[in-house]
Amino acid sequence: MHSHQALYPIRYPDNRGSSHQQQVTCYSFKDVNNWWIVKRPHVNDLVISEPIDRIKDGDYVQLIHGMSGRALNSHDVAAPVSPQNQEVSCYIDYNISMPAQNLWRVKLLNSGETNGLWHTISSRVQFIHANTSQALKVSL
Repeated sequence: MHSHQALYPIRYPDNRGSSHQQQVTCYSFKDVNNWWIVKRPHVNDLVISEPIDRIKDGDYVQLIHGMSGRALNSHDVAAPVSPQNQEVSCYIDYNISMPAQNLWRVKLLNSGETNGLWHTISSRVQFIHANTSQALKVSL
């Protein structure tokens, strides 16, 4: 996943509206804008602590874009390239609470191989949007 300061347009070329939030795309090359922080929803800071908090299959997390500090979210707005899917964006407004839009359930596709724990390199991870039960995916 990749994000940057660019926003979705207010209207797409086909005249559909968008969220006008920070764009999230896919980019397969090394880039600082591919950096995401996995955060527990009840933890307010981004400080690493001991002991290490292991993410398990079924846990809920927030994904924070490392460069902008904005949370990955989804909502009932059509995606720009595949309007049959929901738009995925980054958003933050400390005056508005929208926890169901930025919560993701961790689904480990090979949890039997990892004892149900997320391993950075060996786990196959899928993120399921808490509010809509839709899986985060790439579509062209």
